[in-house]
Amino acid sequence: MVRELWDLVDRAEKLDPNLAELDQTRASIHRELGERQQAEQWARRSIEHRQELPLAYWVLSTVVKADDEGIRMLERGLTVATKPVDVWLLNMELSRTYGWKHPELQLEASQRALKAMPGTWWPLNNTVMALVKLERYQEAAEAAREALQLKDYAWTRAYLAAALLGLGRVKEMDEEATAINDAPALAWVAERLAINYGQHEHALRLAERAIQINPDETSPRLQRANALFQLGRTEEATAEYERVIRLEPRTQFNRQDQGSCYHGLAIVAYRKGHYSEAKAFCQKALALYPGQWGAQVLLGTIQADVEHDCAAAIPNLEAIIVHRPRDTDVNYYLGLCYRETGRDEEGTALWKRLIEWYPRSEWADRVRKQLELAHSTESDHVDSMKNE
Repeated sequence: MVRELWDLVDRAEKLDPNLAELDQTRASIHRELGERQQAEQWARRSIEHRQELPLAYWVLSTVVKADDEGIRMLERGLTVATKPVDVWLLNMELSRTYGWKHPELQLEASQRALKAMPGTWWPLNNTVMALVKLERYQEAAEAAREALQLKDYAWTRAYLAAALLGLGRVKEMDEEATAINDAPALAWVAERLAINYGQHEHALRLAERAIQINPDETSPRLQRANALFQLGRTEEATAEYERVIRLEPRTQFNRQDQGSCYHGLAIVAYRKGHYSEAKAFCQKALALYPGQWGAQVLLGTIQADVEHDCAAAIPNLEAIIVHRPRDTDVNYYLGLCYRETGRDEEGTALWKRLIEWYPRSEWADRVRKQLELAHSTESDHVDSMKNE
C-alpha cells in the first residue's frame, strides 16, 4: 500500500513538480511509517510553498516534541481550514493529544469538532471526558448518555459512572459500572471511588470484578492492592503489588502501574521504618514511571526527614511542587529544607501558606510550633546580645 502511494506521488510530481500538496502527502506517509524527522521536513517544506495546507500543520503537530508548539501548529491549521473534515481532524488532534493536561482546551476543541461534523461519536465522547475533569457532572452525564446512543463504549460508560458518582447518585453509578466490560475502564472507576470519595470497600469490589474480566491486566490489580492497603490488609496488599510487578508489561500504562506498585511497596516499607528499602522502592518506581509524584514526594521526605540530606531533597521537592502546589508533605519538607540551608524567607513563606490553606491540620500545628520556637530562640539571642 505504501509503495503504491509513493508511485502516485512520483507520477503527480512529473505532472507538476511545484505542487505543495505533494510535500504534504510525503509528510503524511513518513508520519505513518514512524519517520518523524522526514515527516517534519516535508511538512515544513509544504507550508513554505503554500501556507493554506491544514493537513501539513496537523502532521507537524504530531511530530514536534514540545506541547506548546504542537498546540500552536494545530491552531494555525485551524485558521486556514475550510473543509469540515479538516476542521474536525485538527480539533480532534487538539482534544486527543493535549486535552489530558488541558481539559478546557479539550472541551472547546471537541465542541468545535462536533459543530463541524454533527452526530460524530468521538468528539462527543471527548466532551464527556473534559466535563468530568472540570467537575461539570450534570452536563457530563447528559453528554455521556447521548454518546452511548451512538456507540456503546466502555470508557464512555466509565465517565458516566464518574459523573453519577460526582452527583451523589451511587446506585445509578453501580448500575452503569455493572455494564462495563473493560477491565481498565472499571479499574478507573474504582480508583475514583477510592481517591475522590474514600470508598475503599466499594473500590475493592469493583477492582475484583475487573480482575475477573481480565486477570492479566495491571490496573485492576493495582487498585485492588491500593484498596487492601487502605483497609489495613497490608500483607494482602503487598502480595498484590508484587504480583503486578511480576506481570509482563505490554504497554506504557502497564509499566506505569508497575511503577505505582513500587510506590505502594515503598509506603509499606516506610511505615515499618525500613527507610533504605522504601528509598530503593521509590527509585524503582520513578525509573518505571517518572511521573509517579507520590514516589518522588516520599523520596524527598526520606531525604529531608530521615537522612537530613536537604541538598538532595530540595531538587526532588521543587520538581513536585510545580505539579502539586498544595501538597502538605511537599510544602512542609521543602520549607524545612529551605530553612535548614539558610533560605529562611522562602521556607517561612511556604510554611505560612500551609497554615493558610490547612489551618486545622496536623501540619499547620507542627509549623506553628516550629515558627514559635524559632522566634523564641531568636528573641533569646537578641536579649543575650544586649546583655553582653
